[in-house]
Amino acid sequence: MLRRWGNFAATHHWWVIGTWIVVVPALWVLGLAVGGEPDNSFSLPGSPTQDAQDLLESDFPAAAGASATVVYHSTTGADLTTDTSVQEEIEASLSDISGLDGVATVNGPFRNDALFSDDGSTALATVVWTDPPDELPNNGVDAFEDLDASVARHRSDDLQIELGGTLPGAQPTDVEPALVLYGLVAALVILAVALATWWSFAWPVVGALAGVGLGVSLVRFLELAVDVPTISETAAVMIGLGVGIDYGLFVVGRAKDYVEAGEAPTDAAGHALDTIGRAVLTAGATVVVALVALLVFDVPAVTAMAYAVVVVVTSVVLSALTLQPAIIGAVGPRLARGRVPWARRPDPAGPRRTPMRRWADLVTRAAPVALAGALVVLLVLAIPVFKGDLRLGPLDNSLFPTDSTQYRAWELQSEEFGPGSTDPFLVVVEIPSGDSSAQSQVTTLVQDVAKADGVATVTPPQVNSDGSVAAFEVIPTTGAQAEETADLVDRLRDSTIPDAVQGTALTAEVTGRNAIFVDLDDRIADRLPAFIGLVVLIALVILGVVFRSLAIPVKAAVFDIVTILATYGVLVAFLTFGWGRSWVGIPHDLPVLSLLAPVFFAVLFGLSNDYEVYLVSRMHEEREAGATPADAVRRGLGGGGRVVVAAALIMVFVFVSYVFQPGAAIKQFGFGMAAAIVLDAFITRMIALPAAMRLGGDAMWWPGRRPRAEPAARPTATPQPGAAG
Repeated sequence: MLRRWGNFAATHHWWVIGTWIVVVPALWVLGLAVGGEPDNSFSLPGSPTQDAQDLLESDFPAAAGASATVVYHSTTGADLTTDTSVQEEIEASLSDISGLDGVATVNGPFRNDALFSDDGSTALATVVWTDPPDELPNNGVDAFEDLDASVARHRSDDLQIELGGTLPGAQPTDVEPALVLYGLVAALVILAVALATWWSFAWPVVGALAGVGLGVSLVRFLELAVDVPTISETAAVMIGLGVGIDYGLFVVGRAKDYVEAGEAPTDAAGHALDTIGRAVLTAGATVVVALVALLVFDVPAVTAMAYAVVVVVTSVVLSALTLQPAIIGAVGPRLARGRVPWARRPDPAGPRRTPMRRWADLVTRAAPVALAGALVVLLVLAIPVFKGDLRLGPLDNSLFPTDSTQYRAWELQSEEFGPGSTDPFLVVVEIPSGDSSAQSQVTTLVQDVAKADGVATVTPPQVNSDGSVAAFEVIPTTGAQAEETADLVDRLRDSTIPDAVQGTALTAEVTGRNAIFVDLDDRIADRLPAFIGLVVLIALVILGVVFRSLAIPVKAAVFDIVTILATYGVLVAFLTFGWGRSWVGIPHDLPVLSLLAPVFFAVLFGLSNDYEVYLVSRMHEEREAGATPADAVRRGLGGGGRVVVAAALIMVFVFVSYVFQPGAAIKQFGFGMAAAIVLDAFITRMIALPAAMRLGGDAMWWPGRRPRAEPAARPTATPQPGAAG
């Protein structure tokens, strides 16, 4: 069926290309006009934190509204408690803020000495809106912009004003387009080397951009039904560009080989889809099912991220299987013409012993050593995971770009008021009606919590109008990213609060941004075995059906898991140990983000099978043509390894371009993806995979059908003139 479709698309190429030219811009414009907006609010249905937050929103809405912390700092070191000129400016700023739409209360420092730092150079004010962040217009973006514009009028050389807290922390971080462009330029250079003709090298990038454009347009419509975080869009575009260019390279490169072997372009397009198109479809399907398995965690933000990436990956697969064959048909025989100056000419005597063919010979000759060496390297890199150094952490304002108002507010507040002041917990107490002793019991609870290890201070409790709910803030001694802060949440829940309310009718729960990520970590730990089992099982079924083998999918799953563990180990060394993180602008040690940890596994597991499917497909073709198992491995790697190297380098450059984007969260994701591709392509697939296939011999293909006795003449055995290795 793929062959027939490829022939059709190549024959009727202008109709297919025209459809893409019309549909993608139309959906893009429509998405901008009526589509949704990213939503960075976070919820965790069924968790203690979410139950407490729901209670606040229903019974104590005044304590559930969106909030922001305004940080006033004297750049000259003046004492804000006595400097009247600066005080007047702060009072004017607070007055302007109180007049903003939707603002319910503004609590300034001049009514509470605790809101001044010890030296008086810094003061805090709290702004509370009537509605929660997700109910504010435009998901709170307009409210933040109004607040920022309001305080901007009062900033001066002597008075620094920054915005922190939950509402500013929920704002999107803009991506620098120039950095993405650098990645695309690097991809074009690699493609020019790999494909080696001026008429072929750019089409994989064109197809990827078209696929990503379609996917992002569809994500806009997805946002009408699902709260999609900003980082989900960024991750979807990053992954879409990487896999889209790779899939385009697979299809265009293979069609070019067939054209060079003498096939008509329309036949070459169909032939390419019938061979490597199946690999693209299988690889894309593996990525999609691995992402869909994230629904096991029942975390709306993770689910939304999975949906967004699935939509974009599906779109780039569609582009590779429809737009690319149409482009091949439109370009025609020129696809193999117009050689770049560095391209090698075909050798009439037969295939040239390129560096990749020599590498294939070496790996297959020394297969036991190659396999053992590759596994040792991966397991050594995974040592931080085995030692328990991998820990998860929350999203907070320290992840914003260092030149943003959110980061500057976090930095000032941490320095002047303590690291825990930026992300306090909120203890929500449900009080039974008619209990005359409830007030004293709440007071006792507050006092006991204040005495707990790791608590810096607590605020006086606020009570709703009917006295049924009370709430008070708990400020820890450590910051949001510290392991001790998560431990404090557990202690409060397991001992401090239960002991304090024992013998009373009170019920109390810890909520807040830190607490909800502690609940997320617990849910990930509880459901991770089921998630991994589901992903591995589905991948085993897909690869087993495609290759009609039991050993190949099992081997692939084992290699995938070991590679992912090694990637997590590299991430821990980079982020938590701090080995090189400052080079890319991450100013302090970080754990792996809770929100990204399961997404990492799903995406990496899916992408790991891209090169597996491509190389094993090449080996399978050689075996079907009559090669011995050893020769099939050697020829498959020798003929397809060049494309895998090029595809991997393209992905690495695309992902690295995101490492230098503003914001530690997207830097972390980009670095993790780039590290994973390096390990997977150059260690797992270029060393461990062929070594294992060589050692397994015929058993690797069991119970698939026996290959034909005589090899058939096929263009895969022809030299690839553009190959540099």
